[in-house]
Amino acid sequence: MKIIYTSYYGMKLSMNFVPIQISLSAPKNYPIKHKLPELYPTWDMINGIKSGKLSYADYILQYNKILDNLNPDFLLQLIFIKFIVINMN
Repeated sequence: MKIIYTSYYGMKLSMNFVPIQISLSAPKNYPIKHKLPELYPTWDMINGIKSGKLSYADYILQYNKILDNLNPDFLLQLIFIKFIVINMN
């Protein structure tokens, strides 16, 4: 069974983890080599939630629409093959 952990950029990284960016931006000097843009929110969502024009509930609804268009099995295979296997070599 594969386990995927979520975190935030302020957490200290363990050598046992492969960080994968799923946000539109990341802090400078943060050691991320892998990105998964399929999971990024849109800039309109980010700007809307920051400005207060988009409620948290509406943000979740919009993000769920992004997720609804994705195949979870495909994403897991992509993460495993593209990021984990490559990192093992």
